[in-house]
Amino acid sequence: MELRLFPAALLLLCACFAEARPRPPPPRLLSAPEAVAFATQFARSRGLVVDFTRSARLDRHARWHVVLTGARGRDHAALTLDGYSGRVLGANLRSPRGEYAPQAPPTPPAGEIEPPQDALPSGAPPPPQEAPPPPPPPPAPPGG
Repeated sequence: MELRLFPAALLLLCACFAEARPRPPPPRLLSAPEAVAFATQFARSRGLVVDFTRSARLDRHARWHVVLTGARGRDHAALTLDGYSGRVLGANLRSPRGEYAPQAPPTPPAGEIEPPQDALPSGAPPPPQEAPPPPPPPPAPPGG
C-alpha cells in the first residue's frame, strides 16, 4: 500500500514547486489623438500645412487610417499608421506643388568609393594639425 502512495506523494510534491507565471499584457494600441499627432508630424515634415483632421479610424488589422487637410483645402494627406508603433505604412500627400513621391537616394557608380559618414562637409575648413598649446605655468607662491 505504501508503494501506491509514493507516486501520488511524489506528484503532489512536484506540483507544489510548479510556479504559475502570468502572461505578459498585450501590446498597447495607440489612441486616436496619438495617431493623429504622428500623422500630423509626418505631413508637416514633408511641407504640408495641416489645419484639420477629417477622420481617424482604426481597422481590424490594428492600423490607423488618418485623413488630414489644411491650407483651405489645398493640402491633403491620407496616411496609414501601424497601431502599435505609430510607424507610417503608407502616405498619400497632395499640395498645390503636386503629389509627394519619396525619392530613393542615388546610388554611386560602381568604381566610386563612398566617403565615410563622419567625413567633413566640403565647405568646412580642415582641422588644425599642430599640437595643443602647453599648460600655463603654476602660480608663484605668495610672499616669495
